[in-house]
Amino acid sequence: MDEFHLNWSNDAIKPPIVVEARDRVTDVCSLNLYGKGAVKYGEGLQENLLRLMENFCSNVAPPFPTKGQLWFDTSADTLQVYNGASWTPISGLGSGTVSTQPAGDNDASVATTAFVQTAIAGRITKNVSNTPLVALTQVEAGNGIIEFSGALDATTNVIVPNGVSKKWLVLNSTSGAHDLIVKTLSGTGVTIPKNKTLFIYSDTVNVRTVDVDVLSQVLASGGAGSGLDADLLDGQQGSFYAPVTSPALQGTPTAPTATTGTNNTQIATTAFVETAIQNSTSSVSLGTDAADIKMDGTVSVGTKNTAAKSDHIHPTDTSRAPLASPAFTGVPTAPTATSGTNTAQLATTAFVAAAVSGLTGGGGGPTLSFETTSSNIKADGVASAGTLGTVPRADHIHPTDSTRAPVNSPNFTGTPTGPTATAGTNTTQLATTAFVANAVNVSLNLNNTAALITTNGIQNAGTSSSVARADHVHPTDTTRAPLNSPTFTGTPTAPTAPTGTSTTQIATTAFVASAVSGGGGGGAGLNSTNSVITMNGIQSAGTATTAARADHVHPQDTSRASLIAANTFTGANTFNSNTPSEFKMPPTITNPATSIYTSSNNQVATVGNAYTVAAGNGSLGSTGFKTWPAPGGNFIMQWTQAIITSNTAGTFSKTLPLTFPTGVTSGSLTPGYSVALSWYSYNNSSIQFNYPANCLNMPVSIIIIGY
Repeated sequence: MDEFHLNWSNDAIKPPIVVEARDRVTDVCSLNLYGKGAVKYGEGLQENLLRLMENFCSNVAPPFPTKGQLWFDTSADTLQVYNGASWTPISGLGSGTVSTQPAGDNDASVATTAFVQTAIAGRITKNVSNTPLVALTQVEAGNGIIEFSGALDATTNVIVPNGVSKKWLVLNSTSGAHDLIVKTLSGTGVTIPKNKTLFIYSDTVNVRTVDVDVLSQVLASGGAGSGLDADLLDGQQGSFYAPVTSPALQGTPTAPTATTGTNNTQIATTAFVETAIQNSTSSVSLGTDAADIKMDGTVSVGTKNTAAKSDHIHPTDTSRAPLASPAFTGVPTAPTATSGTNTAQLATTAFVAAAVSGLTGGGGGPTLSFETTSSNIKADGVASAGTLGTVPRADHIHPTDSTRAPVNSPNFTGTPTGPTATAGTNTTQLATTAFVANAVNVSLNLNNTAALITTNGIQNAGTSSSVARADHVHPTDTTRAPLNSPTFTGTPTAPTAPTGTSTTQIATTAFVASAVSGGGGGGAGLNSTNSVITMNGIQSAGTATTAARADHVHPQDTSRASLIAANTFTGANTFNSNTPSEFKMPPTITNPATSIYTSSNNQVATVGNAYTVAAGNGSLGSTGFKTWPAPGGNFIMQWTQAIITSNTAGTFSKTLPLTFPTGVTSGSLTPGYSVALSWYSYNNSSIQFNYPANCLNMPVSIIIIGY
């Protein structure tokens, strides 16, 4: 039979068209289909080609369209496509615009100006309060500027989409003492400092910082001598501050008035000068001859025996520039410093030219070399201009100045001295041997009032006539050490003075112990009875009349359970069910499978051969593990979180925070959406599970129990 079948591109959608011999089919599509031997088929075929070339250009839609067919609508000058049910305009053709893709889209779609502006300067604010793990959606990550806000109660990780290469300007406006880290799910990230703004980018695997040479930009716009460095630091012009060398003060500068008779480099105030004049015993006559009041710039001791009156005025020396802010005229000159000089000496144009030439590699100037010899990098406490022609590198480190004692745990040598406190002083001031010798020879008046035993951080000689007993306890001093009379930490040491020394030398515990036990009159005795040395955990001034020896040992407090050893609890032991981190499994459980539960009053009890752990609603962070000791092994519970990175169904693998040494007993999954998850497998170090489609960026909470 002379017929043939025309198959569509997908036979599953539409059945083939059957064309008989000499037939012309016109009711199944917009083209004329000709059979074998059809009349005038050539003209019809040519017409088909024209219609295809012009996409059925007409103000009337083609009859019998098929899905995917194009039609140029001349009435609206738009190209339309048939979707199987109706004609739909293809946006952009004829109007000069296309639809804007969602922010974060990363495919071959046309990017509109709106899409580009969002990617570059689009801004969103993301609240991450009390959320340790935050996954940015594709749309959120599509913005160029992201500000994070809210209060952080733990280190917060912000996850950007994997496989996306993009740059962001990130602002950390969060509160709290915890870090904000922006990272990919599996790669490294960047910590955004509090109240700071950073440029960061993702290379599809890790998140990195964008290096910006701010200094070169500032110097290019303002110049090295513009004062922009000061502006950047404090928002003020550099002229607002006086230099350390030769300051030109303005207004009415003030300073502390030195004690009468002081003769050193301290600044003298007008009050100090007036007092010195009034206290002078020399007979001074006042001169009134203006001709004798000169400012001629020549140093001279003088021969006059008269003094100028207090309201005399020096004439202005117009032949010389003032020391403060001189305004030179003409072509002022100065000696050219030796190449490499780094002092307060004025730099001439010749010195600057040579230095700049050396820095830029030009001829004639010095060539800077970097010092890498650690022996030339010193910290000896003596100011010196130096003679070396090299400069230290930016990462050089000054050695410890061994000629001076550190603030923390100083180890003095020789014979260190200090001021001797007034007799009866009871503060944190260091005691000299003279103070100790005097105190030992005074009959002790012991005090048992705890309120009088304070550590308030303020130097005070004290007014009480009593001293604390040997077993008194000082409350914890939570203040910082002041600059004046600091409280040292660690174990400060010093040479022990010979017995009987009465000077300002620091007294060591060995010196005091010898002085107290060796006599000197009225000294307290040392106690070696263990029963008097207690550990009861209660602050008390004490009532004993003896002092503990330096090598005494506190006995173990049997009223409290050990944190590390096995304990047998007695009575009704309770714990805070709202704070899981405070829960400890009693070591007296003899079977790891034996349960622990909390009753209505939070009392710990054991029941049967199954267990329940009532941990309350406290937070332990997004990832971690807990272990409970038990004879024969440890009970271990781990928890972590997975973020689905695909929108299609698949299998997810997650490495556990801790590898179970022995085995896994059970586990559970909690998806962030209302979807069904199925187990795949889990072992001692990882877990795998199946997830359905449409789960992109969905968090899954994981709990695994083993031993």
